[in-house]
Amino acid sequence: SDAEEENPLSVRILDRSMVIQGRHVDGPITSMFQRSFGLPPHLDRSRATVDYSTTTGKLIVTIPKHAAHADITEGQESSSEGVLNPFADLEEELDRVFSEGMDKHASSFLGSHQAALETATKAFDDRIGPMAISGRTDASNTTYLGCFDEDELPSDPVHAAVESSNFAAAKQAAKDGEQEVDRDTGEVVKKQAKYFALSRSAGVEGAVYLFDDHPRMPPRFGTGECGFLCDDSSRWCGCFTANDDWDGDCEGKGRHFAVYAMPDEKGHQSATPRNRPLWKLDKGDNGVPLLEVVAPPGRTLQADGRHVVVATQSPEDSENADASHLGRVEVPVDLEKHDCSFADNGKKMNCRLQENTVQELQVRYTDDEL
Repeated sequence: SDAEEENPLSVRILDRSMVIQGRHVDGPITSMFQRSFGLPPHLDRSRATVDYSTTTGKLIVTIPKHAAHADITEGQESSSEGVLNPFADLEEELDRVFSEGMDKHASSFLGSHQAALETATKAFDDRIGPMAISGRTDASNTTYLGCFDEDELPSDPVHAAVESSNFAAAKQAAKDGEQEVDRDTGEVVKKQAKYFALSRSAGVEGAVYLFDDHPRMPPRFGTGECGFLCDDSSRWCGCFTANDDWDGDCEGKGRHFAVYAMPDEKGHQSATPRNRPLWKLDKGDNGVPLLEVVAPPGRTLQADGRHVVVATQSPEDSENADASHLGRVEVPVDLEKHDCSFADNGKKMNCRLQENTVQELQVRYTDDEL
């Protein structure tokens, strides 16, 4: 809208958190981001000011202390959890998004609301961060996603007739993909698979799967070691155990799959599927503030106070007392105090926030250097 183009920045306070959102529209290209910061106690939010330099990309947020707490020193306050840190890292993001030299063909193109949500959300709870994907990408832009149970893979993968210990052969099979007929030309063309998975075994039980749908994130067996190394001794190839007499590399029965994301057809690194929920602050009808949360691929959500966690969906998950492999994210409000409902079979959660929950701060734009 015209209002969004004239005011591309939004700064809002929820409880003890500040949410900063930015938006830039240039023809068909829309760039968005969202960053969240914890606020220290004893601030006088009624006197908060926000200044943004369109010349330098510098953002200054000033929130003075209440008079009754003005004598608290900076050192005393620094021990509080979530103290507001300088916005140095945000300045670079603002400059990138709003600069005239923005690459119009960058990966920030948002073709859907889901893509916008994924691009916009910055994790609020870095301190809960052990759930992050390892994101180990080799020189050919093939990315290791982690170690998956078989029920976390798509239900109809293509079986590749290659050795389960041969990483190079599995990757080539994914690159060759399946043959299909081009609707426009009628020619038979190859369609590259987006993912491939290996479960190594010395016998016939080994398997290599190819598929295009996201695996269910995050992986049950983590994002580190996965069974046995491949023949090249540099990548994980998963494992298979037919009985309880396992040798320490493949705990329990069944297959463990090492899953890899292929580079795109131009050789660029593909986007890594999310492994924990994402949240975004938005506005609904009549300006009602909304909090939207989206589950990782193949998962559903459940609310737990200030956290949204991935629901357990299998006996293996339920047997894990803390479900430590499942994703979680902290949100800036207590969900029990707001009108929340689930959609898309539990894959999304929408919360209508109570009146006066969100404080909108006016952003003052200037051409001057701050």
